[in-house]
Amino acid sequence: MFENTDKIDLAKVEKILDRSFGKVGLLGELRFTLDDYRRVARAVKEALNKNPENLEKIPERVFLALLVFCARYEDTYTSGYWPVFLQRLGLRNDAGVQNACRKRFKEARGNLEHLYFPAEGYKYVTPILYHAVIPQADIDFKCILPRQPAQALPDLRKARLALLRPLRWRTHLDLYARERGGAQDQPPWGRDLHSR
Repeated sequence: MFENTDKIDLAKVEKILDRSFGKVGLLGELRFTLDDYRRVARAVKEALNKNPENLEKIPERVFLALLVFCARYEDTYTSGYWPVFLQRLGLRNDAGVQNACRKRFKEARGNLEHLYFPAEGYKYVTPILYHAVIPQADIDFKCILPRQPAQALPDLRKARLALLRPLRWRTHLDLYARERGGAQDQPPWGRDLHSR
């Protein structure tokens, strides 16, 4: 998305993202590579200079893009979302800094009225995962589905299984399917074994 230069100018990145945000329904649809994410995060880290009060100086779209692509590219499953995000920006992980990020997120998304942010699930992390196009097992399925008539949607049972299956279960299921030489919709303990 960005030219390969050594220095990232956050004002220029904000202008590029301003044009790009209007063309997508989910922020995860942006052409924002892992390299783009790391380079912009490094520039934001330098601008913050380990001071959470400097969050106000970070442009809104840059901040939202970092939130979304942190969920996409970082391992937030094992240690939680906020510790990983704050570490990437060089900020300490405490309740005050997390609250400052939540406040900044709320302000930034309030200025982007054309984007839908689900109200279901966790107040802040669920909308971030939604825009990163990462399903979360404990949120209502309706907030993941596109707003289309029911007849335009694919087989909802299969879509629901694919989207809401927890990662640990999916990983174990994939291993089981590979071991058996075929794809399985359910692990053996979830199938009705008496229906043969």
